[in-house]
Amino acid sequence: MANSQAKVCADVIIREIASKSSTTDFVHDPARLAKIRTNSACYSPITYDQASWLTAVFAYETTNNSMKLVQDSFASSHSPHWSKDNFEDMFEWSQSLFSNSFS
Repeated sequence: MANSQAKVCADVIIREIASKSSTTDFVHDPARLAKIRTNSACYSPITYDQASWLTAVFAYETTNNSMKLVQDSFASSHSPHWSKDNFEDMFEWSQSLFSNSFS
């Protein structure tokens, strides 16, 4: 989730800089604000060889300037859906996340 949030923050910084040399307000454009989304996803080890996962999408709510959970976007695995496959997928997921974050 922090990765998604950092990308939103970087976008705002770039738009603030661009707005300073223009008469256009690139930051507070209602059409852009209505499209802001972040994703939260993670795997959690449950036992030494099984893991669960969860995911959710959040959208920017222009009426109160906050992020809200998008209806029907939350999903998770739970007992008995913990699995060895999730445990193995957890390592692939984390390697991809870390390479994206630190490259």
